Amino acid sequence: MPAIATQFTISAEGIKERKGICQVPKSVWDYAITEFPANSITGNFQVGIPDDPVLANILEQEKIPVKMENVDYFSMYPIKEEDQLKYLGCLMFED
Repeated sequence: MPAIATQFTISAEGIKERKGICQVPKSVWDYAITEFPANSITGNFQVGIPDDPVLANILEQEKIPVKMENVDYFSMYPIKEEDQLKYLGCLMFED
């Protein structure tokens, strides 16, 4: 199954901030931009309980012991530039 290397940062109630890289299945990213376009491509700020299949997949794979409703902050994006353009519509730059 093809996967997309995804950089993530997650901060949540009761856990230390977690950062890393996770191999998220391409099908999860495809589903995210199809069913949740406001979360990914437009970059809209999300208020309330996060509703993102990529985030859910990362929490599960990384065994981060937190419920979605306790996530305070999250950031995630594909590492490869061509994947960033496809799934986010722009390039992400790190300092």
